[in-house]
Amino acid sequence: MTAIRLHGASYSVYTRVARLVLAECGLSYDFVELDIFDKENLPAGYLELHPFSKIPAMEHGGVRLFETDAIAQYLVAISGNETLLPGEPLARARCLQLMRILDNYAYPQLVWGIWVEERERGPLSADAAAEGRRVLSVLESFVGGPYLLGRDLTLADLWALPMLTYLQLAPTGAAMLEDFPGLCRWRAAMVRCASVPATAFPAELEDQEP
Repeated sequence: MTAIRLHGASYSVYTRVARLVLAECGLSYDFVELDIFDKENLPAGYLELHPFSKIPAMEHGGVRLFETDAIAQYLVAISGNETLLPGEPLARARCLQLMRILDNYAYPQLVWGIWVEERERGPLSADAAAEGRRVLSVLESFVGGPYLLGRDLTLADLWALPMLTYLQLAPTGAAMLEDFPGLCRWRAAMVRCASVPATAFPAELEDQEP
């Protein structure tokens, strides 16, 4: 198979989603690390891959894709993985619904609103904590087995894992998660997937240092 090249940052939620999908699809790839916050030093020609200078971006032969959703669905299709994106209409709808909930509510509220806020600015406001709990309550309502949608790992799980990992790294976030037993069981199932430690955030590795 033509080599796949993924451009992104190891600290990035959506880069990790793409890397998780690649791993779960059994696809090898070259990872090109870049710091997207250092706009002046982006690799030459990167805007040809992603005209909005964000991450991730992917190359596969003559195929160039940006937007994690497009990348993920392309990888699922070329790998023939039939479980990551369910074929049954309602199951597929639930998977896509969860992915959009994670994009639109979990990412801003749990990653930026809690992990980044607490790490960079200190104690959270009551409003931020309340919004985080509301998102977690909705996610908890979906848990249907070891994974979010039941017995099979889907894209929804791979979308959620990086976001809830950052939440877990925030003291307030870790305490919040203890109140959601379904999500705790889900996380315990997820960390047994080989793709999860293989794509660990630098912040996770720092947290594990003695």
